[in-house]
Amino acid sequence: TRFVELGIGTGLIGAPFIDAGYDYIGVDISTAMMAQIYDKLTDTSPQPRLAQVNITKSLPFPDDSFDVINAIRIFHLLDDVPAAIREAKRILKPNGYFMMIRDVSNTQAQSHDPFHIAHAKWDDILESIGVVPGSIRPGLWLSAQDVIQLLYEEDATTEEVDLLHYQHNPLTIRTIAD
Repeated sequence: TRFVELGIGTGLIGAPFIDAGYDYIGVDISTAMMAQIYDKLTDTSPQPRLAQVNITKSLPFPDDSFDVINAIRIFHLLDDVPAAIREAKRILKPNGYFMMIRDVSNTQAQSHDPFHIAHAKWDDILESIGVVPGSIRPGLWLSAQDVIQLLYEEDATTEEVDLLHYQHNPLTIRTIAD
């Protein structure tokens, strides 16, 4: 099985695959983040195969190259999600798997979550100075449902699987800022 992880970052997901010797390639726009992968590998790990690349541009792989694409908590950070999905589709083998992981929040709990309260206050500040929230980088922070809709538009067959349910301990604004 051949894997590629779009937005491998510090290797939290990819390092165990690399350490176990899987055919695993990681791409990310940040070389500084990818440099942290080495701290997660053992002395006997194979050399990680990493590439600095913007996943919304042309990926440096031939068509139909990978059995599995991991896209773990990345699409909400991209300006051009449709371009990234088109590139992922191009490099994914027919009948391959595109793994997208996301958190789903309970909307009632969300209203008391400091992170969401801080975002709402930030939106209020933007509006007070005449900036429409979301207008500066409109593709940023797409919802998982938006991404799933884009996958449907690319004729993908999708399946949602709940991996686990957990209680997120409340955070303070100070903790988030720190």
